[in-house]
Amino acid sequence: MTRTGSKETFLKIGFWIVFPLGFFCLITGGCAIWKKNPSPIDLSPSALEEMNNGAYTVSRVVDGETLELDSGEKVRLIGIRVSKEAVEFIRNLVEGHQIRLEEDVQQKDNDGRTLAYVWYLAERQVPSKIIAPKTSEPFMDESYEDTMLNETLIKSGYAQVMTVPPNVKCQELFVKLEKEAREGKQELWK
Repeated sequence: MTRTGSKETFLKIGFWIVFPLGFFCLITGGCAIWKKNPSPIDLSPSALEEMNNGAYTVSRVVDGETLELDSGEKVRLIGIRVSKEAVEFIRNLVEGHQIRLEEDVQQKDNDGRTLAYVWYLAERQVPSKIIAPKTSEPFMDESYEDTMLNETLIKSGYAQVMTVPPNVKCQELFVKLEKEAREGKQELWK
């Protein structure tokens, strides 16, 4: 009887050790201790940027239509052609700052640059100041808003529309903004 009792005890103990370990491996996608060559963690600059909520830092403005990120990746602004005067304007808006990228259909151009609509935080154009409520609760700073750089350049008259299919998602908006910039005699259209 002792032999059978020890066998049952062994099975019970084995169950309580193997079952949780198997369940853990199931929910985590596998056990590294059972893998001969576990895959390494990708610590490349682009992978780290992606883990950072899709935010990238602009290290420099190359030529107005191209931004270089801290990772070395180059980004070409979709749907526009900028003027020479735009370079300094763009530097003041995004160089050294974080941006987000929004893709369209085609993700890379013939030069290997990432094609994107670029979003940055810009000061909100509000006529009056925001007043904090008289409580100890923190309040949301609404003095900045997410703004598309491509759109800002057209509105300000520093760029004109240059649509290259298949990246046409914002074509209608860009054409409308260029017309308004021309009528308002902004920069290029003075």
